[in-house]
Amino acid sequence: MREKRKKLDSFKVTEITVFLVLAIVFQILTSFSVPSLDICLVPLTIAVTMLGLEGGIAVGLAFGITSVIGGFVGNQTIETQFFGQNWFLASTLFLIKGVGTGVVAAITHNGLKRINRYLAVIFASIVAPIVNTLLLIITSVIFMPSLDVLATARGLTIGKYILTAILFERFLPEIIINVLVTILAIKVLMNLRKKYKRNKRKVKRNDKYSVVFFDLDGTVADSGEGVTNSVIYALKKFGISETVENTKRFIGPPLAHSFKEFYGFDDEKATLGIQYYREYYKEKGIYECYLYDGIKELLSGLKRRGYKVVLCTSKPENYAKIVLEYLGVDKYFDIVCGATMDEKTRTTKEEVMAYAMMTSHATPSTTLMVGDRHFDIGSANYFGLDSVGVTFGYGTREELKNASATYVVDNCDEIMKLLF
Repeated sequence: MREKRKKLDSFKVTEITVFLVLAIVFQILTSFSVPSLDICLVPLTIAVTMLGLEGGIAVGLAFGITSVIGGFVGNQTIETQFFGQNWFLASTLFLIKGVGTGVVAAITHNGLKRINRYLAVIFASIVAPIVNTLLLIITSVIFMPSLDVLATARGLTIGKYILTAILFERFLPEIIINVLVTILAIKVLMNLRKKYKRNKRKVKRNDKYSVVFFDLDGTVADSGEGVTNSVIYALKKFGISETVENTKRFIGPPLAHSFKEFYGFDDEKATLGIQYYREYYKEKGIYECYLYDGIKELLSGLKRRGYKVVLCTSKPENYAKIVLEYLGVDKYFDIVCGATMDEKTRTTKEEVMAYAMMTSHATPSTTLMVGDRHFDIGSANYFGLDSVGVTFGYGTREELKNASATYVVDNCDEIMKLLF
């Protein structure tokens, strides 16, 4: 984690440096009237949008420093006149103006981006020229004698000079151009940033495996509430009252197996029990589930590293697809393999895994099974696959070890360390 943060910080430093250079170049050229002053706030506003407060302070300071330099050596009308009157006070005020503009624009952007990031960009690009102009007017009031000289040279009063030279000639073009250029540039720059980071990111993977099978219930998703509620509903149809704790035994194994194993149902009664179970499950139970912590990051990381990701579940395949889509992780699975609805084929975990291996063209030596129960581990062992037993599901560490899991982990971070 520390290494990742260090890389991201280095990348941020690079971006800040780029915007610093742009701000300095634009402002120095402006000091010699090339180009127009109107574009000088663009690097500052973009830095605020992309880098936040750090970017606003750094580029704002550069903006202030180059304004000071321009006041000494350039041919700007207002700034040069101020520096001629009191260079130290003028320098201090222009540094405050640069940093203040960056800080206020950054605070505005940060405050609005949670509401709407496009709105945040627009308001930041509006606020920067407003703050910059407001601070310039305050500075002008302090340097009243210099302002009076400039106004007299144009045959204007000080008030009319501020209105004409500062507001109409500087502020209005500045705000219009700043908003338009920032909006046009920011999307392009953000896409370039994402592309650069993606290309530069060092993606590592465990070369031993190329295919990863995942169980669904108790591994990808905690579907306990939906399963237990469906079982309780089905058992009530047979006059059986059961606790939630006892029905947790149904999570993972095929339903027919559980009805027969735990309640002594024959084939006919088990089939009827499955029908009752599905009456509740397809309406409510299928949505009574949530992802385990870290699963989404694990799945996206596997896809980014080129693994083939396959769902291998005893849940009916149609239901499994609905669950994955509901939880927003369906895009990470290349293939979804589950039981059939007729309860005649793929009724055991071994049959589902055989189907998954055939469909995905998986080789046992390069395939890893991730599951939470001994059914998952036992099936992997049957086909010669390595396996990861997860303790955050419904199987215990002892159960997984007794089933001879290749690895036993407590969270998704440990799986990432194994595969990334």
